[in-house]
Amino acid sequence: MHSAALAALLMRHHDNAAVQDVLQRLDKDVLIGTLVYSDPATGGHGWYPLSSKTRRNDDGSIQLIKYGSWSTSAGFADFYVAQAASPDFDGDYSNLSVFLVFKDEIRANSDDWQALGMHGNQSSAMILEAKLPAGRVVGPIGDGAISNDEVVDDHSLTF
Repeated sequence: MHSAALAALLMRHHDNAAVQDVLQRLDKDVLIGTLVYSDPATGGHGWYPLSSKTRRNDDGSIQLIKYGSWSTSAGFADFYVAQAASPDFDGDYSNLSVFLVFKDEIRANSDDWQALGMHGNQSSAMILEAKLPAGRVVGPIGDGAISNDEVVDDHSLTF
């Protein structure tokens, strides 16, 4: 999932200042990333984020609430690439957005993770609830479905 998170940042949106900062610090600060695309209502069907909501605030920031059914390295990763419904979602599941979220903006507990054959990956359900600066949107608002098809699915589904 670290490779897929990096792909989501590097392959399409490397011109974003927040993304550049993370990419420049990867080796020096030994940063680990992961994806938060799953949803407790739909499981692995990340393209239906029923348990997420975003709102654009008057100051341009984004209020994000996202529940993930599992995320590899949840609570241990330094950064999270999360997909949620866009602020102007209105029920259109092609209108998704991707956000860069940091460890101090999530809640997760992998102590009770009991998936058969997957104990070592520290997966967990998680909650993201944060006010994110506009620069933490990875790509344009509404780009999530395209980034799924072009990057994330290619990296996360082939491993």
